[in-house]
Amino acid sequence: MKNLAITTKHIDQFDKKKKFSCDTYHIEWHELDTWMNAPRVQKGMTSSLDGSKGFTGTESLQESRDLMRDGWQEGVDMLNHGLTHEIKDSGIEQAEVWETAPVGAFPIVPLYNAGVDEHMLLPSEEHDEPIVDMIVDVASISSVSAKQMMNRGIAIASLINHIEQSGKRVRLQARWGTRNHRQGGKEAYQFMIMVKDAHEHMDMGRVAFAIGNPSFSRRVCFKMLECTAHKHMGGYGSTLNLDEVQEIGKDVFYISELPYQEKHLFSDAQGAHDFTFKQWNAELERSV
Repeated sequence: MKNLAITTKHIDQFDKKKKFSCDTYHIEWHELDTWMNAPRVQKGMTSSLDGSKGFTGTESLQESRDLMRDGWQEGVDMLNHGLTHEIKDSGIEQAEVWETAPVGAFPIVPLYNAGVDEHMLLPSEEHDEPIVDMIVDVASISSVSAKQMMNRGIAIASLINHIEQSGKRVRLQARWGTRNHRQGGKEAYQFMIMVKDAHEHMDMGRVAFAIGNPSFSRRVCFKMLECTAHKHMGGYGSTLNLDEVQEIGKDVFYISELPYQEKHLFSDAQGAHDFTFKQWNAELERSV
């Protein structure tokens, strides 16, 4: 993939026990626009261009690119509304305990976007805060609604805010994985997209688009698959979780795809929040 962004890291993996190979691409956010301009390897795979707005979240791949580049303001507004009005224990009500900090402090972004003056958090001068590596699967089956995906995005933004208020930093990657079940299941692909590095402030528009807008999964990631698939994939395969590809390290907090059997829990922001925080608390218990 040398015709794509120069810093894209491509790894070929082959699991002898599971007898399938997985092409893995590590992608920086700024590289995504280059991927959108890249030629398709599979000319017959054009689902990134097609599909109703109800399924994809946007009218076109171009609209998706614009939101990715310029920010998804509607998503930011929904995140802010969810964090300030729909979640009971998001931490927003604790705003009065914070004081405006000197230049160089980290903002508590949901508070900042909500218009709260006391929104700054001063990190230690040594920058030695623990880092939480968070990987979120953004692929989902077609019956998962845009509203459920947005509520999940609100919950994850709330969790990131909670973790960073506790004195840690979060590195957030969006992951999209698929397995070519129509070719004997021997080929798989995964894209690891850096949404927020540990040293970066949380860009609410970016988080909202990557985690909460189905257009990221069903246009942007579809387009990347169209540029890399070795064979034509009708239906674009089936979702592939990270633990099916590799062992997940103890220092990684992995959130798999929005669970089909429990998708009703994501019908509102509070339900999504409770489910996501339950996962995080279980992770903390395992780490003790």
